Amino acid sequence: MTILGHDTTTRVVPARHARMWSVSQPYALLLGAAAIGFGVVALAHTGVDLSHVTRPHTTVLSFSASPLLGITEIAFGVLLVLAATSAIVGRGLLALIGAAAAGVGIVVLAHWWGARLSFWLDATDRDGWLFVAVGGATVLIALLSPVWAARRRGVGRATAEDL
Repeated sequence: MTILGHDTTTRVVPARHARMWSVSQPYALLLGAAAIGFGVVALAHTGVDLSHVTRPHTTVLSFSASPLLGITEIAFGVLLVLAATSAIVGRGLLALIGAAAAGVGIVVLAHWWGARLSFWLDATDRDGWLFVAVGGATVLIALLSPVWAARRRGVGRATAEDL
């Protein structure tokens, strides 16, 4: 249909939609899978008795573990996998999770909770250093990794520039 010399029909032309992605996403996915795996192995060795989540203690890959620590590692891994699903929001979640892990590592290394924390998590200084290293690296990756827009073609409404 033409009104005063202008074509008013709508034409469908290829449009561009941006998909955001970041280097932090594969890092979060791999670290999350490793944490889930480590927690599952810890729970397989210790078993799960919800009335006694602090006992028994075991060793997984030369790191000490308790059922509570195994459950915590699985939760940490699940949050990392969720952070891998979004470039923008995921980076913020990744920084928060990394800061929490580093904080737990500092508490373990400083012995602020002393015997209670050792009993609950069976965490040693070696575990504390692991928490600080993983948490620190996670925070750095979250803060320093750039976000890119990957464009893909789709169908959208035509604009004046497309005509």
